[in-house]
Amino acid sequence: MRHLLILLFFTVGAMKVSAAEPTPQGAALATRALDAAKVVFKPSVFGGEKFPRCDFEQPGEVERTLGKCVLTPTFFDADYHEVKTASKPGRYGAIVEVKTEGGQTSKRFITLYRTPEPVNWDLARIRMSALEFPPEFGISPAVAGERIGDVEDYFKLQLYRAISRDTDAAILIAGLAEMKAGEPSRKRNNACALNQKWWFGLKKQTGNLRDDYAVRLPEGYEKDPEKKWPLVLLLHGSGERGYDIKPVESRVTQMLKGRPDLPCIVIAPQCLPEEWWSSYELNDLLDRVEAKYRVDTDCVYLTGLSMGGYGAWTLATESPGRFAAVVPICGAGDPDDAGRLKALPIWVFHGAKDTSVPVQFSQSMVDALKAVGGNVKLTIFPEAGHDSWTPAYATPELWDWLLQQYRGEAAPGR
Repeated sequence: MRHLLILLFFTVGAMKVSAAEPTPQGAALATRALDAAKVVFKPSVFGGEKFPRCDFEQPGEVERTLGKCVLTPTFFDADYHEVKTASKPGRYGAIVEVKTEGGQTSKRFITLYRTPEPVNWDLARIRMSALEFPPEFGISPAVAGERIGDVEDYFKLQLYRAISRDTDAAILIAGLAEMKAGEPSRKRNNACALNQKWWFGLKKQTGNLRDDYAVRLPEGYEKDPEKKWPLVLLLHGSGERGYDIKPVESRVTQMLKGRPDLPCIVIAPQCLPEEWWSSYELNDLLDRVEAKYRVDTDCVYLTGLSMGGYGAWTLATESPGRFAAVVPICGAGDPDDAGRLKALPIWVFHGAKDTSVPVQFSQSMVDALKAVGGNVKLTIFPEAGHDSWTPAYATPELWDWLLQQYRGEAAPGR
């Protein structure tokens, strides 16, 4: 989905959005262009005390679209102390404020890593003890084993390039450096999860936890001040990331098209540009929502589509006892953690012709849940592609089923 953002960026194109643009349409174009403008550090993994310089991934396109922008990074060490230099090896975070010529501002939250020693890439080696290519490649396992050195050289080059153009390598290396040997390998404790946990703490300390979400209150909410209501938490896909909440509001409207009278509070938060759903931030948001609105905490339902389907699986796995039911749509979870979800009612939807997120991802989760005695069912739409959420949310039985679910004992597995 990142390619869609890049495509949008070029679609906005070389037409500069004037700082004096008076129309809402112009402001919306500028917001989308700003959201699509990726900020990078070159490199994101570095040696020495001096932080690398940050810039846009495509500075020329940003200037043609938004004019001159100012990037102001603030750096923090692993213990959340603001610093000017990287005085010791390890994880660092940069909160980069982006201010456009037109006065718009946004922030990026970028992970960096300082190595104990500078890396000599001419001498560095990436060593692999085993290598297996997918059978579709047509590569003999024997040849792959004999030529593992060629593959090691290739991946060293890819790692070098990744360090120079994005932060994913810094997230991976920082996570691996912080992990302890012997822990079970799960998605909920991988490098990305550790990175989200660390950023949650820093965002909370610096007042950068986002409190912007779309909300829809059910008819009659104001009539009875004592009544508590079920809550649906909706997680959008990658296309709605950004600072413009309107696409998220539209997603809520679309979800409720087949059931506009749904007697539930609906909350739909929004992911920042370039970010993914964080269970830590979502749990914190739910705490605040439950304190603000009259929520029946035994009837909290979780659903998400595409990137939000991934997020729904992850959040449910992290906090299975918080939800009464989960509806992941065209997402993917961790089959190794199915035991944590076996007591949770789950209805999975996917399109058989989905080329963005293969239907096998949902099928593998359902198979794993059935193997541990889980309460799960799967609906596959034979003719649907990636957009399986439209027919899913239009399924009348879904909402009747959802409203019949109440929170029970959902004890995590090992």
